[in-house]
Amino acid sequence: MMSSPRPPRLHRVPAPRWVRTGVALLVLVPLVAPAQDEPVREIEFVPAEGVDWGIRNVGAMLTAPFLWSYWYKPGSITIQTVPRDARLELFYIRANFQKLFVRAEPPVRLKLPSRIMATERDALTVRVGSNGYKSHEYTYDVLDLPAKVVLELAPLPNSLHSVALTDLGGRTTATFRTDEEPDFRVTRGRQQPGFTLSLRETADQRESHEPLSAGHVKRLELAQVGEDILVRIETTAELEARSKQSYDPIRKEHVFTLDILEKGARMPSPGSVRRELEAIPVAPRDPCRRAFATVLREGLEGDVIARAHRPSAGIADLYRRQAMLRLGRTERGRVRTRAGETLHTGNPLELELALQSAAEVEGYLGLLGALARSQANPETALRSLIAPELGAADFAPIYARAERGRRACANRQSD
Repeated sequence: MMSSPRPPRLHRVPAPRWVRTGVALLVLVPLVAPAQDEPVREIEFVPAEGVDWGIRNVGAMLTAPFLWSYWYKPGSITIQTVPRDARLELFYIRANFQKLFVRAEPPVRLKLPSRIMATERDALTVRVGSNGYKSHEYTYDVLDLPAKVVLELAPLPNSLHSVALTDLGGRTTATFRTDEEPDFRVTRGRQQPGFTLSLRETADQRESHEPLSAGHVKRLELAQVGEDILVRIETTAELEARSKQSYDPIRKEHVFTLDILEKGARMPSPGSVRRELEAIPVAPRDPCRRAFATVLREGLEGDVIARAHRPSAGIADLYRRQAMLRLGRTERGRVRTRAGETLHTGNPLELELALQSAAEVEGYLGLLGALARSQANPETALRSLIAPELGAADFAPIYARAERGRRACANRQSD
């Protein structure tokens, strides 16, 4: 029996590459939304006074039929910046004299005079600046302008990462942490008691920008003004300011402190702080102090207390160190963390490790709370010790909850 013949096999011929590419583009193009350019503001930037008539005008008349656009088309330039929120100062200069000046926000398109209405001594000067960046100035020949320029600013050489305000032992201290050694200037306030601190060529990189207050300082507020940071410090009376600089090798930060205190006041000695702490009972296992510490740990972010214990060579460092040593002396020179680790406070390295993990050391936050209650303003004293970068309004409810928990525990024990 003869089988029926098979139908001929059809071979698929691939389409040419240009056809396949074109189809792909037709598929992709509808899926891609057109880029929305930022609206460009147009500014008429032409001096009111014209230029003197000269031989150029004769040449322009003779060549006008062939070079009309060259001579009579208005000039223009589009200016964009990086970052976009920069500020522009635009100057039209003719023969070294300023003819026009305007401030603008980028992007802008300047409409400039035509070639026949400008001279070889006409220049456009663009001064660009932005908070946190180094200002720069550019100059262009009006007769040879590019159609578009993008002006990119360089970051400032220094950055401010944190500001802390403490008040202990009758001394209010503002602590500033920067990448590089700060170039600063302190001047006394004229209209009201206080000081103005200027940090030159420094960018404000802090996460929080809330005003701070403590002790002698009614209000501490920072403002980025171009390349500099201005710190306005309003004090309760005419006081004295003393500055000091140090370096934190662990965090690789420069630490600048400004002590604000009454004239003639002295720094408390380690001995006087130690005697002050010796008068406070130490009870690492006291349930009421533990309840107090638990509320503080839960209310504050994990790294707030750790940041407070970075070395700053200020008075708060002295109190924190002596408090940890005081705690260690009750346990034969040892402190324990909540995880069960034992650290010897007589060993300088282990003492530093204990301070860096201060929130986890059993009895430490409770001891600081007892120390704060011996001060004139307990809430401010405790904030100075464990959360100096936090504003008073943010710390107040946390402290109130911790105190309520401690008192409730004490009432239960007394019943």
